[in-house]
Amino acid sequence: MLLVVVSLGAKPLAAQSNEPLRKTDLIRYLSSGTMTNTQIAQLVTRSCVSFTPTARDRQNLLALGADSMILGRIDSCLRARAAAAAAPTPPVTPAPRPATPRPQPRPTPPPPTPPQPQFVEPAPPPRLEAVPLVTHVQAMVGGTAVIGVALKRGTAAVPGTRLVLRGSGRLAGPGGTDAEAETDARGIAQFRFPAGGSAGTVRLAVATVTGDSLSAPAEVQLTMAPPPGPPPAPRPSPDRTGFVQGTGQRGRAGEAAATPVVFEVRDSAGRVMPGVAVSLAVANGRFAGAPADTTTNASGQVSVQVTYGERAGVPTTVTARVGSIERVASLFPMPAAPRQLVVLLDGNTVTGQVVLSKTRPAVLRIFCRDGFGNSVPVAGLKATSGDVRLLVISAVAADSLGGIISLTASRSGLTSLLIEGSGLRADFTALVR
Repeated sequence: MLLVVVSLGAKPLAAQSNEPLRKTDLIRYLSSGTMTNTQIAQLVTRSCVSFTPTARDRQNLLALGADSMILGRIDSCLRARAAAAAAPTPPVTPAPRPATPRPQPRPTPPPPTPPQPQFVEPAPPPRLEAVPLVTHVQAMVGGTAVIGVALKRGTAAVPGTRLVLRGSGRLAGPGGTDAEAETDARGIAQFRFPAGGSAGTVRLAVATVTGDSLSAPAEVQLTMAPPPGPPPAPRPSPDRTGFVQGTGQRGRAGEAAATPVVFEVRDSAGRVMPGVAVSLAVANGRFAGAPADTTTNASGQVSVQVTYGERAGVPTTVTARVGSIERVASLFPMPAAPRQLVVLLDGNTVTGQVVLSKTRPAVLRIFCRDGFGNSVPVAGLKATSGDVRLLVISAVAADSLGGIISLTASRSGLTSLLIEGSGLRADFTALVR
């Protein structure tokens, strides 16, 4: 982005005449900075202008600092001038004719004096004038600066003239030469030159290569700005970062999940982010050989194989952290394969021998456990007595917690008792007293 400021001399307000203002007069007053826009507008109201501004003239005046007040005063004076020219001339009422006096004899006029020749001094030709298109230009350090200048003589463009930009050569370092450019058919020269290697502001002056003097100094202020820093590194987006695979799985306690758990990192634009450190932790389970800290692959993902924990009914959770972003994936372990039948009599665990009384029935509570102690539903529960004359199986039932076996002893003695369920069996000696 380029910003140019022109600094041109202007006549003081007190020294201006009431003649219509030329286009070059307005450019000089706007560029010099010695008159405010209010003063220029008052001068336009008093003297009007000698030209009708085109759309390009208006753009150039705005670029030099003219505001709507100045342009409005120009339009007002042009409309007033046009209205005055178009107004009809009012009729003149003839004065009453006086009485015709008696003619008197007129004296003989003297012979005419021959006209004397008069010397008229010719008007001086308009002086050469350089007007920067923009007076404040900005360029990046190490880049190329571009400055445009219009060369005129009066209101006419001056093509084919070589101009030099004094002071531009020192920006290139020791031995640098000032930039030169030739005006085109429109009288405009474009200077292109290195903007220098350090930030700062310099003032450059326009001159002709041939040494022809300009009517007013034409200066440009060039500011070298440091180049912008590198764009900020992309950051993981909380809305686009999280688990994309493996959550919600179900499996048996102590076994590996069927599908790996995959965590993905993306930035706010949705782009995957490889090489990002991810911290992983697991509860009620373990990772199959994956470290607690790892980095995302070329697809922006971290994939881990999870083994369910020993506690059935308690979720196996995988927690992933990237900076302040934390996400949790839950897997659900179920009981493992049944491993043991547990038999309770009056709330006490029975192993090896069951002591029964022939005077009252006995109720055995049956449970099934996996290898981690988790309860497993009892399937296909049944019981067998070694001597039905001594011990009778009166009832076998199953519920959501396990099963119930009711026993009735008819006389004292010793026999065997076999309990089966969920593919397991438990052998007992039944002692009836």
